[in-house]
Amino acid sequence: MTGLRDRRRVWRRDHGAMLSGVCIGLAEDLDLPLPMVRIVTLLFLVLPTGLAYLALSMLLRRGPIAARQAAEAPRRTSHDNALLRHRLQALEPRLKRIEAFVTSSAFELDRGFRQMGE
Repeated sequence: MTGLRDRRRVWRRDHGAMLSGVCIGLAEDLDLPLPMVRIVTLLFLVLPTGLAYLALSMLLRRGPIAARQAAEAPRRTSHDNALLRHRLQALEPRLKRIEAFVTSSAFELDRGFRQMGE
């Protein structure tokens, strides 16, 4: 009787195992291709968790802080956009001057002198 019980027992296999040898043991015992057993195992692990997360994200309401923050979020008006555009346009000439200096030979020379002094 023990011979029959040992024949039907599924064993973990160390040979060819990726983690602990469960999938290769199942594949050998059930005479199935190993990649198929690994894919089915991965689906059984990931799919229920992903579906539960998706269901909970649709069923659960937002907490009071998140809902309040969403309601109080500042809305940009056309006036705000115009003000922001004006500020950016005012900064553009300064940025161009900085870019011109950084790419100039005077900057390279100053940097070389600073490196020699260190």
